[in-house]
Amino acid sequence: MQFGTSGVIAIVLAKGGWPLEQIAIYEALLFMGGIYTFFWLAGGNNALLQLYPKLDAEQGKQGLFNSFVLFTLAGILSGLLIYGTANLIIGKLTKFSTLPHLGLLAVYIALNAPTLFIHIYYLLLGQYRKIIHFGMVGFALQLAAVATPVLTGQGLEEVLWCLIGWAAFKFIWVLVLVYRHTHWQLDFSFLRKYGKLAVPLLLLAFIGKGSEYASTFMVTALFDEESAFAIYRYGAREIPLSLVMLSALATSLLPVASGNLEAGVRAIRKNTTRLSHVLFPVSIAFMVASPVLFPLVFSPEFKPSAYIFNTLAFYLSNRILMPQVLTMARGHNFAVTLSALIEFLAVVLLCYLLGRSFGLVGIAMGSVLAFFTDRIILIFYNWKKLGIHPSRYIDWRVYLIYNALLIAAYCISFQV
Repeated sequence: MQFGTSGVIAIVLAKGGWPLEQIAIYEALLFMGGIYTFFWLAGGNNALLQLYPKLDAEQGKQGLFNSFVLFTLAGILSGLLIYGTANLIIGKLTKFSTLPHLGLLAVYIALNAPTLFIHIYYLLLGQYRKIIHFGMVGFALQLAAVATPVLTGQGLEEVLWCLIGWAAFKFIWVLVLVYRHTHWQLDFSFLRKYGKLAVPLLLLAFIGKGSEYASTFMVTALFDEESAFAIYRYGAREIPLSLVMLSALATSLLPVASGNLEAGVRAIRKNTTRLSHVLFPVSIAFMVASPVLFPLVFSPEFKPSAYIFNTLAFYLSNRILMPQVLTMARGHNFAVTLSALIEFLAVVLLCYLLGRSFGLVGIAMGSVLAFFTDRIILIFYNWKKLGIHPSRYIDWRVYLIYNALLIAAYCISFQV
C-alpha cells in the first residue's frame, strides 16, 4: 500500500499540471523531512520490537505509553530543527535556492512522525488485521490529501495544508490507540532500557540508511537546476517486488541461520537462486520498457528518469547476495556496522566523482557501486574470518548469467 500510494502520487503530480520545478520543491520538502527523522524512526522502531516482548503485561502498557511520549517529543524537536536549520543546510551544502513553507513542513513532521509507529503498536498488541485497516484508511487519505488540491488547480501550500490535516487525523488515531491500550505513567526504568537499545540502533540506521540520503543529497550539491532533483527522485525507485521479497527473505533467514548455520547457508543458496529466476527476468523486462513507460506514465519530461531507474535496477544484483545474514547470525554485528560505514563513505566519494563525469546517471552508478562495496566486504569477511566460502551460499553460474543479461538489457535501453 505504501509503495502503491507513493507511485500514484508521483503520477498525479506529473499529470496534474504542476511544472517540473514545483514538483522538485515538493520532493525536496519531503526529502528534508526524511533527513531529520529517518534514523530515530528506524532505531526507535527496532528497539521497541526488541524490548516489548521481554516486558510483562503492565510493563508493556507503560512501555507503549512512554515510547509514544518519546516519539511525540522527537517529532516536535525534528519539526523545530527543520524550521530553524533546513534552509541553512540547503544554502551551505547544495545549489538549491531556499525552500518555501518550512513552517508548514515543520507542523506536518511534528504531527506525522509519531503516527508512523501505529502499525508497530498493532503488531505488538497482536491486532494484525487492524494493521491492514489502518493502512487502507491512512494511505487512501494520503492520496486524497495530495490529489484533491493538485487536480483542482491548487498549489504546493494547499497540498501541505491537506497533508497536515491527514497527519492530524492519524495523530488523533494514535491518541485513541494509546488511551485504550496503555497505562499513562512515565517509567524511567523503561526509558533507560529503551535508550540503551535505541542509541546504537539509531546510529546503525543513520549509517546504513544514510547512504540513500547521501546519494540524493549529492544531486542538490552538483546540479543548479531544481528540476534535476525531481528527475532523479522519480527515477530513484526500485521495483517494489524485488525490494519487498528480498528484504522479507533476509529477515526470515536470519533466525534460521542463527539456529543452525549449515541450514542457513543452504537456505540462502536455495531461496536466492529460486528468486533469481523470478526477479531478474522481471527487472530485465522493466529495464527495456522503462524508456517508453516513463514518458507515458508520468510525462515526456521524465524520460531521463528511466535511465536512473535502470541504473538503480542493479541494486537487485546486490540484494540477491546475502552475506549479512550469515555475519549477523554469528553475532558479528560490528562487521556489518563497519561495512555500512565504508559503504556510506564510498557513496559520498563515488557519487561525487561519477556525478561530475556522467550526470544524474553517474550518481545512480555511484550508489550501486557503493552497495557492491558493502557486499564484497562482507563476503570476504565471511570467507576469511568465519570460514564460510561464498560458493556455499551463492550459485555463481546463475548469478553471472542473469547479470550478463541485465547488463545487455541496460545497454539496449539506451537505444530505445
